[in-house]
Amino acid sequence: MIATTSDIAAARALRAFSRAGEDRLRGRFATEWAARLEPPAATVDPETARAALRAEHAAQARPDLARVHPSWLVRALREESPAVVRAVLSRLDEPLRSNLRVGLGLAADDLASDRTPHDGAVATALCLWTERLVGDVPARDDDPRVIVAMTSLDPRALVRVIRSAGLAKFALALPREADAASFQADHYRRSLLSSHPSFVAQALRDVAELPGGPRHRFARLGSVTFARLLACCEPYRARWALQHWPYASAKWLRMLMGRRTRPGAALADFEAQVLRLAIDPDATEDTAS
Repeated sequence: MIATTSDIAAARALRAFSRAGEDRLRGRFATEWAARLEPPAATVDPETARAALRAEHAAQARPDLARVHPSWLVRALREESPAVVRAVLSRLDEPLRSNLRVGLGLAADDLASDRTPHDGAVATALCLWTERLVGDVPARDDDPRVIVAMTSLDPRALVRVIRSAGLAKFALALPREADAASFQADHYRRSLLSSHPSFVAQALRDVAELPGGPRHRFARLGSVTFARLLACCEPYRARWALQHWPYASAKWLRMLMGRRTRPGAALADFEAQVLRLAIDPDATEDTAS
């Protein structure tokens, strides 16, 4: 069972504020819940727990717009009134302001107002327009590799990793076609066969179930790997990571996640190895996912 963001916060609160009564309070939780609260509480001192709670509250209360793809922000503003759009855009820095203006199809003159806005109304608009977005700390020590890749790689590098993941799985399923597509295919196939020889059939199923034609098939197949690994992550953290992607791409990934149940340990380990190879073709097998 994955410890959720709420579980971690509860564990830190127990450690930070209950002091001598921590064991007594912990006993009031259901057994399964208490087990999920144990690891973070046992590894930090009270002051460190309080500092972590403060930092996470600040990050989650107000999303960092630099870590949200502009397409999500355009979507957040599209249904707002012209007055709210003007109030928000006028208080954003460049180049984000211009990017959102263009994304909303507005001219520079459309941001001009014929009256001074009410301070209270502006403050409310600035607080509420991002209410559907989630914030979080930039990095966690236990972030899975898929979260790190989604949130730290630049767009071009991320596309390369997704395509490489798809190629690796395609090479396992259809080696002759893959060899004709890339000189790396044979290396990917041998690496996966050495660690996961039983997953050739899984790779074949993934290729067979892939919608659409050969165009962009490696990217679509690599997205399946990302979807499976993301389904294994803490849900709030996964949602935060998805906001780093263009909204249309994130929607596609969520659709893939919805079509598949959470993978078992063996399949998750296979997909983790696919991702390791995609990030670093010379990587050796390890236990991190």
